[in-house]
Amino acid sequence: MKTLIQYAYTQASPYKTEKSIYNIIIGKKSHQTFFDAVSLKLFSLYGLNKNLTWDTYQTILEETYTPQNIPTSNEVTYETLTHTFECVQLLIQTLSNMQHQQPQFMPTTSHVHIHEHVRHMFFYIKKNHLEADVKSEIYDVFKALNSYHATSILHYFLTGYDESMYTLHQVSLIEGMDSDTCTRAIYLDLFYLTDILKDSNRFPILSQCCASLNVSKAVYRTYCDLNNGHSIDQISKMHQISINTVYDHIVDLFINGYLTDISHFISDTAALNDFIHYYHKHPKQRLKFYKNTFDMFSYFEIKLIIIYISKGVYHAE
Repeated sequence: MKTLIQYAYTQASPYKTEKSIYNIIIGKKSHQTFFDAVSLKLFSLYGLNKNLTWDTYQTILEETYTPQNIPTSNEVTYETLTHTFECVQLLIQTLSNMQHQQPQFMPTTSHVHIHEHVRHMFFYIKKNHLEADVKSEIYDVFKALNSYHATSILHYFLTGYDESMYTLHQVSLIEGMDSDTCTRAIYLDLFYLTDILKDSNRFPILSQCCASLNVSKAVYRTYCDLNNGHSIDQISKMHQISINTVYDHIVDLFINGYLTDISHFISDTAALNDFIHYYHKHPKQRLKFYKNTFDMFSYFEIKLIIIYISKGVYHAE
């Protein structure tokens, strides 16, 4: 995991503190950390190691770093990558055991939502006689994963009837990899697996394993209020929260893909295009830096534009 942490740190803006990247790695639940992760294009590394201590983090940063090409995405967090595989993993385990009339087995994950989701998928497969189809998809997806990632090791962590999964230590010995190389390989596997499964035409069954991004109850409440036609000011008064809190909720909703149309909040298209051109020339600066040039935008609006640019959704005309 050392390489992934060091990579994240190299992507930081000059003014970003070590603490900012640390908060991304441990998955700190704050609006600022969400924004930092997306603006730095590190969202898929958000929550990479929730148990990382500050002392260990600083020790890792002091070690020599060999530049690596690490793919990242602003459409997923590390947790959603993990949950996607855990869903595939549990589905395969369930299919294997049920094929051998063994309904009692120790599931690979304790995540209740994944249990429920896999149960629904299993009954859907049985009801529609899709056992052969899902088996074909399983072989196909891991074949595709091997073509994306030549040193793929994710298959070692599959289990089924009378077949135990390997431990990370065992995989390390089999493949001749140190622990850091293994964790990097696992991240790449999770990243590419999720990307492959987005193709619902190719994988109509397994694509249902893709985990979705979630927001807090308060943020989701704001989402419902907006959909019901309430203004930002009305939402603030209805729930006795500040305007800035509503702004933070809206930023989170854009980060997590619940809202996608920026025109509801920014109508000056000409100024917006000018900002996008300017941002590409001067990326990853403090918000005040952009505010000094584009005073017509509020800090809230500047955040929304940066999110759109960073997520690859909005481009200058």
